Formats: sequence, C-alpha cells, structure tokens
Amino acid sequence: MHENYTANTMTPRGRLIILFMTIAACLVIVLKISASFKDEIFDVVPVPFTISAEPRTNKSLDIAIVIVLTKGSDMGNYKSALYSIEKYSALHGYQLLVEFDTKYSNCSRHNDKFFRRHCHTHELMLNQLNESSYILFIDADVGVVNPNKLIDEFIQPEFDIYLYNRFYNWEYAAQYIVKNNERGRNWVKMWAEMEFTLPKSFHGSDNGSLHMLMLNYLVPEIENGESRIGQMCRSIWERSVNTYDLFTMQACTRMVIGERSEFPEHHVKIFQKGHGWARDIWLLKSRWSTDDFMLHSIKEQRLDYKRIGPHNLNFLLIFTEKDKFNYALAFPVMNVTTTENGQIWTMDGRLQISNSWRTNLFRRLSMLKWQEQVVIKEEEVEPPLILPPAVPREIMPIPRINRRIECYAAIHGYGVSIGYDNTYKECVVHQKLFFRRHCHAYMEMKHKLAENEWILFIDADIGVVNPNKYNFVISSCIWKFIPLIEEYIEPGYEIYVFDRFFNWEVYFISRSFSLNSYLVKNNERGRTWVKELADYEFNVPDSFHGEDNGALHPLMLKWLVPEQQNRLSDLCMSIWNRSHNYVDIYAMHACTRVVIGEHTHFPEHKMQIISKGHAWAQDLWLLNSHWSTDNFMMHAIKEKNFNKTATLSEEVRKLGELKIALIDPLPNITLPSPFNGISACDVVFPVLNKLDIGKCRNHTEKWEMESRLEIDIEERTEMLGQMADILMKRQMEAVGNMTERLQIDSFLQYWD
Repeated sequence: MHENYTANTMTPRGRLIILFMTIAACLVIVLKISASFKDEIFDVVPVPFTISAEPRTNKSLDIAIVIVLTKGSDMGNYKSALYSIEKYSALHGYQLLVEFDTKYSNCSRHNDKFFRRHCHTHELMLNQLNESSYILFIDADVGVVNPNKLIDEFIQPEFDIYLYNRFYNWEYAAQYIVKNNERGRNWVKMWAEMEFTLPKSFHGSDNGSLHMLMLNYLVPEIENGESRIGQMCRSIWERSVNTYDLFTMQACTRMVIGERSEFPEHHVKIFQKGHGWARDIWLLKSRWSTDDFMLHSIKEQRLDYKRIGPHNLNFLLIFTEKDKFNYALAFPVMNVTTTENGQIWTMDGRLQISNSWRTNLFRRLSMLKWQEQVVIKEEEVEPPLILPPAVPREIMPIPRINRRIECYAAIHGYGVSIGYDNTYKECVVHQKLFFRRHCHAYMEMKHKLAENEWILFIDADIGVVNPNKYNFVISSCIWKFIPLIEEYIEPGYEIYVFDRFFNWEVYFISRSFSLNSYLVKNNERGRTWVKELADYEFNVPDSFHGEDNGALHPLMLKWLVPEQQNRLSDLCMSIWNRSHNYVDIYAMHACTRVVIGEHTHFPEHKMQIISKGHAWAQDLWLLNSHWSTDNFMMHAIKEKNFNKTATLSEEVRKLGELKIALIDPLPNITLPSPFNGISACDVVFPVLNKLDIGKCRNHTEKWEMESRLEIDIEERTEMLGQMADILMKRQMEAVGNMTERLQIDSFLQYWD
C-alpha cells in the first residue's frame, strides 16, 4: 500500500526529473554504440558465402544479353561486372553479345553515344537475332550477384517491352528487356531517333528522352492536347538547365503516367522500385541480399574493399545521387567455379544483409523518394479577369431549354427516373445516405432496367444550360446530329467518370447512381462496380473518410491499378485511415491520382475517366456563374443558393464587381463554404425562364439565357486549363506534405 501510495503521489517535478534521466541514459548508450562502430576496424579478410547455381532447365525462351560499348572504352574498368555476366550467361545458356557501337554504318549518323547504342541494338534485332527472341539490354557496369535468378522470370507472354524504376530518383532506368518483334523494334527505333528532335536544353540524353517517349507511348491522350499536365512536362524539359530541372521533368512524367506497373494495351510492363532485375550498388553502400539479382555502377575505379566501413544498417540509405561518390564500393562476387552440376559462386559475406532488412530499407527509401516527387516548379499562373457587360445583350432567339433535366430529356427522348432511397428494403442496411443511393441504383439496375441499357446518374442539383449541345457527324452519307450523352459513349467502355475541378475528386459515369454524376452500362461489370461502391460503407475507416466520394478513390485503385496494392497504395490508405479534415481527404485524393496517373482510357478494365473541363457537368460556382456555349450541365444549382431578396440584375452586378471569373480552385477548408472568398450563395443560374415540359416535348420551348454572364469558348478553355495547372502543383504539394507527416510513423511500423 505504501509503495502504491508513493508512486501515485509523485510530484510532476519528480516525474520530469526521471524523464530527463532516462533520456540522458539513452543518449549515453547511443553515443557508446556509435563510438564502437567508429573505432571498429572492418575485417579485411573476406568471409566467404557460397551460392550453388544450377543451369536453367526450361530454355524455351530465346534470350540474348546485349552490351554495347563506345569505341575506345576501357574494358578493364568493367572487369568484375563483365566477369559475372560471362559466367552467368554461360551457366544458363543465354547468348551474350558485347559489341562496340561501330559495327553498323547506319548508326554512324548518331553523334550521341547513348542514342547510338540503341540504334545498334535495333540493327541487331533486324539482322542478327531471331524473330520473337528477347533482348536484355544492360550497361557494361552491371554485374550478377545471384546466379539463381533467371531473366525468364521477368518475361510474361502479354508484354513485349519491360523497364524498371530506379530508386534514387524518378527515373526509368535506360536498360530494358524487349521482344524482337515489330512492336519491340519500332519502340527501340523511336527511342534512338529521338536524338534528332532533342530540345536545346539540359535534356539528359537518352534517359531524359526515355521519359518523354514513355509519356507519349503510354498516355497517348498527351499528343492530342487533352493534357495540360503533359504539356507542362515537355515545357520543363525544353527549358531545363540542370539536373534539378531534369529530375523535375521525370517526376512530372511519372505524375502523368501514374504508378501502374502493367499497360497491357501497349504491351508494356514497368517494374516498381526494388522489383526490377537491377539496382545501383551504392544505394545500400555495397550491401546485398539474396533477393538482389544484378547490381549497377560496378566500375573498377570505384572499387576499394579496404575502405568499406562497418556502417550501422540504420544509416545505410543514401538519399541523393551525389552522395554515391562519397563512399567506396565493393562488388561481392569473389570467384566463380564451374562444377559438374553447375557453378559455385563465392561471395563476400561481410557485405550480406538479410532480405527483410533490404525490404524495410527500400520501403523507407520509397517513401522519401515519393515525397521528393513534389518538386515540379512552374511560373505562377495569373487568373484572367472577366468583366461582364453593364447591361444584358439581347436574348438569343435560338430555342433553349429549362426545367432543366426533365425538359432536356423530353426533347431528346431520354427516360428520367427520380427515386427515393427507401424504395428497396435491401438497402436498409446502409446507414449512410450517400452509400444508400448507390444501393438504390444497383437495385434499379438489377430489377427495372434492361440489360445493356445506359444510365447517366446525376445529383438533383444538376441542370442543363445548353440543350443544343450536339456533335455533327456523317454516317452512311447522311448528316446526323448526335446528342451529347451518346457522344461520351465509346465502343469497348462500360464505366465512365470525370474529374472534378476544385480538387482531385473523380466522378464516375457508369450504369448506376454514384456520387455527383456517372455513366455506366447495365451489365455484369457495371452492376458489380456500383454494388462495390455501395458496400464500401462497411469498410470505411474510423476517420474523416469523406463518405462515398472518399471511398470511391480506393475503389478506383482496386479497379484500375490492381497490381499496385503495395507501398504507394498503402500510403494512400494510410492517409485515409488517419484523416481528420478536408486537408487530409484532399491529400488522399491527390495520392490516389498520383498512383492512377493522368490516363483517361483503361480499355482492359473497360473504364474511361474524362479529364477536367471535358465532361458533361461543371460546378456553377467554379467560374462565378459564367457560362459558355461549350457548357452542357451545371452542378450545385440549389434554390437556397439564390438570393431571394435581390433582383437578378443585382445578383449579376454583384458577380461583376468580383471582377474575376476564375476563383481559387482549392477549397478553403477553414470556412464552412468550400470556396475562397466566394459563397455558394453567390451564384446565378443562367437559364432565366421557367420551362414548360409540354412545350419541351413539342420542341417549342425557348431557353432564355442571362447573356451578361456568357464568355466565349476560348476564354473558358484557357481559364480551365490554367486552373488545371494550378491544381497539378497543389496535388503534388498535398501528397508531399502528407507523406512528410506519415513517414516517421510508417518507418517505425516497418521495423516492428
């Protein structure tokens, strides 16, 4: 009793003294450990570790290892690396081609040696190597450390082109596996030919070009001008003056391409960090594990076994490429002996670490590298000013439509279903109304709608502002007008979504009701997607999760990037699980968009994401109620948002006094309203008259528009494009800031 009483009545000062004494003791221990590492002399006598290697038994794949050297290169500088490659290729029956780049006269027009070697490889594919064989193209300073790993393990029938991510930045390594078919040869040739279109900048030679090549190859939407972000990446490259700019361009392209590993529609696979066939030897200060296959940057001039120190594994990571020159290197392969059954590789066991240590170290490094991806810098974007006319112009006599959706549907013959979420007893299990509406949509699809019918799901506060929005096409020599909804549907796609503008939310078009608006086909895939969205209610974390729109983003990760359920997806989920406010939610949105990238077409999943500014709906407040004939629908049209006491002219004048149509796209989450300086009540719906459904059916109803708020299409396009630029930067900032908050906790978690 007395002991308990003493402990429970200890004064705050006493507790503080004990805390300080504990901290001091810990510091003494740490300093002693550090001193012991510092004073320890690294044993110069190797500790042998042997690996028994047997030849591959399945040689169905014809694989050649290709190394192209510049004439005059010092072969002796690559002695250790080439020795391991020669032994490895002999063991497994891989053809090894080590050649100088002067072999083919056709490649002499390449002045840059890095592009010339790709030309050389292309000529090998055309003239020497077998059709449908595979080529592993590597640098001369790459060596094998685990002969039991096979090149065959990285090859899958559905892919022809393979790259891997380097660790220390956002580069794709300029080493690849490629199939010797028409697609593979064309890809290698395109890369080689990029020498002749290089910008006059610090372009990074073939490696810088590789990122622009893959940007256009994997995201063809870039070339048709849909992506302002893609244009930003090219602009950074064209104005690059140093390594920082080059890494910025690489990070930019990775934001657009996303963190997908597999691109089956392009027959490309990109291995994630730590999962490719090679990594830089200096990354872990010459340490290796049996999970490694090949190590890069093995040059004799850098190898110095006597200078390798006993670094504490907690401090093995090197965070910048510049740091790699501060350490001596040691290649662990000491000797290879051929035996009757294969080979015995004698390794330097002093440098070996466990596979689990390697995994944990790379997890930590991946998180730090992702944080560094937020470095994209661009000029500040000045929003344009919009000054509405002082008086309305004459109302256009072209027939327009309002009572909004009902009138539009009546004109074009669309069915309209307005339902309540208590219709189906199966949906009672959903306590959250935002998820319950998706359950309702699923039940409608399952029980009422025809198979393969299409559904455009929209919120009740979405209205049409331009019923004459058509696409003019020719079909069978007959001129036809195609209504806008059909315009969004393409063969091969069953679920459509669109990007919202004020943050990185995704709204989906699919055969069901979902979020703000989506379009989906009523088939097995469409119903499954809607049901999974509804049922996500039962998996949301105990956090500020953002209801159905928050759940939509991890759902899209699952659907669009199924192979990425690892580090980066885990980070997004960690942000969501710990979310406390809108800042956290927007960071999670941004995180998932980094993983998915800026792709708009996912044919393998039959899904399409319509980019910002190209969808059917736009928030009414986004441009302060201004509209153009390029608009179709507007969102956030609630009667309570309109000033009941002011006249329409007063409302329009109030908007005019703001002197700006483009508002800050990032919501001010410190205020109840999600708009900076603008309230949701500061809006005017541009359709002036109440619409008669009967007249709509007869095509006699006119849509009278507030023309003082009209802007031209070019103006709207430019403003939305500039807003997209701003959002891209803020997206990266959001991910970087949140990553910084999480990295310490996540790091400690990985060591548990």
